Formats: sequence, structure tokens, C-alpha cells
Amino acid sequence: MTAYVFERVFGAAPRAVRHVPGALTLLDGLTVGLPWGVVAAAGPGPTGVHSMNHRAAPYTGGPAPGWAGPAVAALRAHGALESRVAVHRELPFATGLSSGAETFSAVSQALQDLYGLPPVPCGDPAGVTARHARPGEALLLSGEGAERLPCDLAAAGLRLLVMDPGAGRSLPSAPGHGERAAAALRAGDLDAFGAVLTSARTRGEPVFDTVLDAARAAGALGGLAVGRCAVALVPLEAVPAVRRRVNAALDGLAGRPPRFLTAVPSGPRESRAPGQSLGVNGRR
Repeated sequence: MTAYVFERVFGAAPRAVRHVPGALTLLDGLTVGLPWGVVAAAGPGPTGVHSMNHRAAPYTGGPAPGWAGPAVAALRAHGALESRVAVHRELPFATGLSSGAETFSAVSQALQDLYGLPPVPCGDPAGVTARHARPGEALLLSGEGAERLPCDLAAAGLRLLVMDPGAGRSLPSAPGHGERAAAALRAGDLDAFGAVLTSARTRGEPVFDTVLDAARAAGALGGLAVGRCAVALVPLEAVPAVRRRVNAALDGLAGRPPRFLTAVPSGPRESRAPGQSLGVNGRR
């Protein structure tokens, strides 16, 4: 769809299409890739940036508006301002789970494919996750790099249930739990991993306390607040019960019904441009 919109906006098919996963930062640099991230389609031509998430004319030069900032930053970092880009951010901004780093990474990688350019480092955790996340793995980020950790929730019959209650302000998790969570993952002990999530949780926001208490009562192994969402580690068979319990607990407390996303650690998707046979992430 992003490639199709690129062609409608700019009058020619893109030459490269990239998808990067979104980043879910759970604890102290411990992240996983989400199935939903950012898609960028790129091609040569006069400067142009189009966002599928904003009803605005394409950016064509001058000071960049906020929505175009990360894409324009990627163009500048690669010295590729004479390029056209269409971007689609798949996670709603209101979840608080997206940052500009995913957009920067998606555009950057599309430009690398398009022009054969070297990578541009991105130190933001979301950008590092966007580049390195893989299915069935978590990443422990530090100044020394990224350690890959086993986190095959699909094989274990578990899911990350992301719950957007539509109200409240999440509180930062307690520091010092990232290495404990990493140790649990190294040992393959996902029950202990869920317990660490709960022990790192900071209480004090009624909506999130209600959501996470309800999730635990319905069978979640643990959880905490991330962004403007609550995230729980839930056995697959318990997901319907957790959803029902959370819906009931929030009835009359929030301004709208909660939104739910069910995920496992993920990596980039294969992308194809119109009329092209593209391999993984737009590579021929």
C-alpha cells in the first residue's frame, strides 16, 4: 500500500521499499520488535516526503514540519535530499509506542538500498531495535552494543498483550530490572520473566493499576506500563479472558473502550514495490 501511495503521489513507482519493526522497550534497555512499525518507499527525484498518517501536502523543502522531521533527517544524513519518500507509521501515535527513530531507520534503509549507501548509526533504542530486531528474540541494549536474547513467545504459547486504555499517564518502571529480566530469558524461564515485569511495575496511576491488576487476575504472568499502554505477558489461551476482565474493569472509568494488540517479538517484513520482484526488505 505504501508503494502504491508513493506512485499515486509522485507519479512513478518507488525503487526501494523497507519495513522496520516498532520497538517495545520493556525494561532498562530490554526491547523487542513489534509486528507493526514503519514502512518507507523511496525513489529518485526532486525532494518530496509524503506521510500516509497526515493530511498534508508533501514536504518539498525548507524547514521540515514535525511529521516530516525524521524522514528529512534521514535524507540529510545520507546526503540524499534529491529523493522522494512515502512513509506509513503503523502504530497510532496515541499509544506512545512510536518515536521518530523508527521512521528515520526505515527511510535510511530504503536509501541504502536505493543508492548503495553505507548505514548511518542511530543510537536511539527504537532505532537500534528497528535495525536489529528478529522474530523470537529480545535485545538487551547497552553502550557495548546489543545482546540477542531468546524470547520465543510463540513457541511457548505466550503473547504480549498491549492494552491502550485511552486514559491515564503511565509511570516509568523501576530501574535495575533489565539484567534480571535478561537472566530469566537466557535461562528460558518465561514465568520468571513475567514476574520481573511485575516487580518493575510502578503503581500510582489508577487506570493502569486497574488494567494490570485485572490482567493478573485473569491469568497474565506479569506486566507493566509502557508509553501510554499497559503490556502483559499472557498465555495464549488466557488472552480472551484477560480482554474480558480488562473491559469490565474499565467500564465507566475510561472515556472509551480499551484497544488491544496481541504480539510476539518480531522483525522486518518482506516488502515489494509495484512491478518489481523484491527480496527481503526491498533487496533485489
